[in-house]
Amino acid sequence: MEEKLFIPNEKQLLEFGKFCRVFFRSGLSTASDTCTSTAIESRDKSEEAKAVLSALDALVAGEAIEDHVVKLPKYETAIDSCGLMACHKLNSISGDTLSSYIDIRDKERKDAHRDKMVERQVNFKKTIVKILEEKDKISAEENNNVMRMELVRFAQRTTRKFVNSYRNKIGSHSLLAGIVKFLTNQIDESCHLRWTIYGFTITESCISPGEKYICDCLDLLSSLFEVSIDEESSSANETILILQTKVGYSNYSLKRILRELPALGELDARPTGNILETELKRNNITGENDEYESLFDWCLSNCIIS
Repeated sequence: MEEKLFIPNEKQLLEFGKFCRVFFRSGLSTASDTCTSTAIESRDKSEEAKAVLSALDALVAGEAIEDHVVKLPKYETAIDSCGLMACHKLNSISGDTLSSYIDIRDKERKDAHRDKMVERQVNFKKTIVKILEEKDKISAEENNNVMRMELVRFAQRTTRKFVNSYRNKIGSHSLLAGIVKFLTNQIDESCHLRWTIYGFTITESCISPGEKYICDCLDLLSSLFEVSIDEESSSANETILILQTKVGYSNYSLKRILRELPALGELDARPTGNILETELKRNNITGENDEYESLFDWCLSNCIIS
């Protein structure tokens, strides 16, 4: 007697695709309130989708669905709507049919990651634009002939706080290494250097919570550098940043900031970005225009961990 193979119809495959979409997109989202009715409904759908994906895993492994799906009766209708329960009951499924399900699952996973990456880049660019628009008092202070040391102390505090928070997160190491290399190279150079980095260095660092890390990175970079967007090279899905040391920073100020950063040998990643030379002359290299700093203020920025 010829063995009867189960072949899912188009509706069942589409239904399976919907469950995959729910599962992968819910896994990449961050809910701020997990107690609302919407969040609870979303979590229930995610659990249902997880059961469907677990049923497929059971079929691929040649094992019983009930061994893979907790509370199977609760999710049996969902699993059956995709044709997976019929596959299990017939205990007969072709390699082509399995490949159809697997291809749908892999496509939905890939699409979810791509769309989330694009969303992060769009939000990243919006945040940068907001920071640039809100550039206020600091720019005015830097245009004076005297370099206000409070700006340097602020950069030190921001750097120290960032390093204390993220030096144990390897996802931050390429950015930190890039900053160290850039500042080190800038010292004693008579012209400003320019450092370009891709936005995904920050947005795809896999540090959680991602939104806070991104904001902290931008706070750090804007305290140390003049930040702008390379509009010519950037695209809707990719943001490229241009960074340059702030006008008036002396070598002494740069060395003070470097002391707050780990050495390159302590970081487990290579420096990110590209460093280019410019023809823009630096002023105050030797610190002749640095504002007088009292011993008390110096101690505050160099001796007290804030």
